[in-house]
Amino acid sequence: MNSRLFTMALLFIGGLLLTTSCGKDDEKIIDQVTNNMTDGTWRITNFDDSGDDKTSNFTGYNFIFSETGVLTASNGVLTYVGTWSITDGDENDDILDDLDFNISFPQINEFGDLNDDWDIFVQNSNKLELTEVAGVETDLLTFTKN
Repeated sequence: MNSRLFTMALLFIGGLLLTTSCGKDDEKIIDQVTNNMTDGTWRITNFDDSGDDKTSNFTGYNFIFSETGVLTASNGVLTYVGTWSITDGDENDDILDDLDFNISFPQINEFGDLNDDWDIFVQNSNKLELTEVAGVETDLLTFTKN
């Protein structure tokens, strides 16, 4: 009986350690993506909305991702303000860990088309590639650092 309790305790502790390390990995990735995105200005170099190339709708716009979660897009004449965040998504939902890159603009125009909880596909200091799969349709969104 004691060996059974000991085995169960070891499995429990191992599970806790695994859960804790995964959480720390997520935090590390969130910090890395946040540091990359809040450094400088970005532009959209690809936006494929279910097979419809909408990249040109964002030509000339620079995006600023603030550390406070404010997302600003401006072309020097027009400015749109929304929000962005990185949150824990559904397990097995995202390609890079289980994180969602959330974008929300209140506008009902091309900027509203960006609203989603995107899956992070590729991220580094110069590029962020996002995907969203809904049924048979796939959306792709790429931000490239200026």
